[in-house]
Amino acid sequence: MKKSDYNTLFSLLNVDIPGSRHKFVEVLFALAQLAFKGLDMAALYREFLFFLYNIFERDDIIPFLIAKNEDGSFVFYYCKENKIYEKLLDNFEIANYKSGNSIFLNDFFKDGENPGFCKEKYYINSVTIFNQVTFEEKTIALWSSIDNFIFDSEDDNSLAFFNEIMIENVNQIFENTITRIERQNEKIVLEEKINTLNSIHDFLIDLSKMDSFMDAIKYTLDIISEQFYIDTVSFYLRKKGITFEKIYSVNEEDNLPDNLEVDIADIEDIEFFLSNFKDKFKEKLDLEVVKLGLKIFIGEKANGLIFLSGSWGNIDGSDFTKSQLEVFQIFANMLSINLTKIDKQEKLRYFSIVDPLTKLFNRRYFDEQIDIQLDIFKRKKQKFSIMMTDIDHFKIFNDTYGHDIGDLVLEEVAKVLKNGVRSSDVACRFGGEEFIAIFPNTEEKTAFLVAERIRKAVEQLKIETSKESVGVTISLGVSSVEENDTAETVVKKADTAMYYSKEHGRNKTTMYSDIENKDEE
Repeated sequence: MKKSDYNTLFSLLNVDIPGSRHKFVEVLFALAQLAFKGLDMAALYREFLFFLYNIFERDDIIPFLIAKNEDGSFVFYYCKENKIYEKLLDNFEIANYKSGNSIFLNDFFKDGENPGFCKEKYYINSVTIFNQVTFEEKTIALWSSIDNFIFDSEDDNSLAFFNEIMIENVNQIFENTITRIERQNEKIVLEEKINTLNSIHDFLIDLSKMDSFMDAIKYTLDIISEQFYIDTVSFYLRKKGITFEKIYSVNEEDNLPDNLEVDIADIEDIEFFLSNFKDKFKEKLDLEVVKLGLKIFIGEKANGLIFLSGSWGNIDGSDFTKSQLEVFQIFANMLSINLTKIDKQEKLRYFSIVDPLTKLFNRRYFDEQIDIQLDIFKRKKQKFSIMMTDIDHFKIFNDTYGHDIGDLVLEEVAKVLKNGVRSSDVACRFGGEEFIAIFPNTEEKTAFLVAERIRKAVEQLKIETSKESVGVTISLGVSSVEENDTAETVVKKADTAMYYSKEHGRNKTTMYSDIENKDEE
């Protein structure tokens, strides 16, 4: 640039703005300050209007902006008497107002709404990066004054220069602000994705280690509640047919029913319930509480349901963001996979420890449980007792009536045994026609009373054959653990007592301590 051009520039910058107490250089400095404030777009609109208003301090100059929101609507901002006013514009079409075309601002106001300055034409000014090429895609910013005082003075070099400088600087401010906001949003989205991926990674590792239905369900629901600020997260498990039972909720006072009758067709084809969910469940659930439902597959069927209230942690006030819905689906899918795995493991475990004929536990499970009871006895001195029983004359049943009747006898005796013990007791088929039971925290005399009730119940059984109705009896022996006992010795004592019953008339229960006392005598 030539020296003469510099001189011209400096002379223009130091010219007073007509109608204002400011010089051009002061205005440009104020614009530069505005650019570094780090404002968002809405705040920038207001600051920019204040900036223009304070340059001239005249009531006949009303700075205004028409801004396009992200949802496509337009807002009219204007500054009057050093206050900012906003009005949502109905049916505004920016295509009708190209740069340089006239515009009547009073068209934006209904009768009685006119702010009192819309008697003259206002002109769209090109001081905006949102030109005819790009303004359909981004926010529209338009401003002017009643008499076009600033921008329509082509005969005044200083004003024309001011207009040019203003266009360049204001464009830069708005462009920089939008770029910064976009970068901030991209950073926020990226950070959210990274945090989400880390959460999913940790969730998958922890979930994969779990081998209990309830542990996996509680962990998943607690994670969803804590990370996404959701008050109500409840799990329903299919119990039978169309009945689902609530088995866990992070909020005990969730106001959801304990049981739901759910038509499978209602959930068959939907992953997230949303509108379908609200239509199909409005009579079953409080939809003010529940905002979302997820299906949980166990095997190939939707045997689980998760219901969620809205997240109170979303800045935009929405129930769920798109990314949250995506994460919920990942969590639901992974929980489904894990519960299916646990279900298969439990079934394998079940078949490995349960006798297929009698449905009692088998010898393998008995060996595990007696070792556990021995460990408890050694640590806490908490006694347990063993009951051994054998079906009397079982070989005769098989030889006389066949193995089908023999199997029926085993099944019926097993039912009596299962019904005769507590849920904390362990009833097992020991082998052949022998059964055994562990009674935790039980003395020998108490075990004897239980054995006697079982013996009498079996005595009442009637087994129907093709020829006749036949009865069956059992002989039993009980023993209690003592110091220095092992699994083998405590079982041996019960077995000895049982054979004592057989040798002394059958259909009888004997305590090992009675035999021991007789031997000592």
